[in-house]
Amino acid sequence: MDGRPGDETLLLAVAERDMGAFRVLYERHAGWLAIRLARRCNDRDLVADAIGDTFVAVWQRWRRIAGRHPSGALPGLADRPVLPAARPSG
Repeated sequence: MDGRPGDETLLLAVAERDMGAFRVLYERHAGWLAIRLARRCNDRDLVADAIGDTFVAVWQRWRRIAGRHPSGALPGLADRPVLPAARPSG
């Protein structure tokens, strides 16, 4: 154990409006989430917007992912804005 707070602890702190915990959660997960989204959508601006929107959703609706590992919960929040753009038109 490295002494860093776990994601569940961070989410509970986010529920108490702890910006420091929110920042740690963002720094811990935004990078891999951006890589995952970029594989599905080559529009960097859309990926950046999706990352921002995802973490706004975490701030506003933290209960939605509480008790779930972020690697499972965050992509579900982030994919919504990216998927329509990733589909070919026509």
